[in-house]
Amino acid sequence: NITCIITLSSFINNTSSSSGSAIKISNIACIQLKQSYFLNNRARSGGAVYVINIGVLITHGSMFVANSASIDGGAMRAEFVIYLMFDHVSLLHNIAGEQGGGLSMVRVHYTQLQSINVTYNKAHSFGDDETGGGIHIERFKIFKCSATVFNKNYAGKVSGISLTLGARTLICNTRFVSHQASDDGFAFGAHNCQTLFLISCIFVRNRSGGKGG
Repeated sequence: NITCIITLSSFINNTSSSSGSAIKISNIACIQLKQSYFLNNRARSGGAVYVINIGVLITHGSMFVANSASIDGGAMRAEFVIYLMFDHVSLLHNIAGEQGGGLSMVRVHYTQLQSINVTYNKAHSFGDDETGGGIHIERFKIFKCSATVFNKNYAGKVSGISLTLGARTLICNTRFVSHQASDDGFAFGAHNCQTLFLISCIFVRNRSGGKGG
């Protein structure tokens, strides 16, 4: 079992024509990413970080600012992860062309987000089908989010957080403020999800160009 620990590091102005311009990791047991800074990194998928086939991914006390991906995961793209945790992380001003302006996740079995600042992220190019301006997650078993702020994120559809094909979702003590979608859009959207709990959440000044708000 291999563990990768990255701490007190800065990744600035890296570029890749494929995925993960700053960090690209696959097929290991555990990644711990702590107190690190990612600024203006660019790639096709996972602007700063791309991970696939990981047992545990823990990100703590880190900032992702102005990273971009031409397709998905402006700051990070995660695929086939058993357990993913973000704790005291900021996702600010990141951009994706299609899904997950800040964070994009596919087949992450168990995701836990706590005390996250997701602000001014965009999923937007030239169409109106872009989704998850802040975060996009699909094909998951458990998603938990608490004490988090989604603020002024933008997408063609579902500007704050977009959930698709999930089993169980719990979101509590979370705020959705001043989101905007160019088409039928929402600050929060769930599609084909089985069980959903929203507890003590606040939705303020969200706008849509079509249905929802």
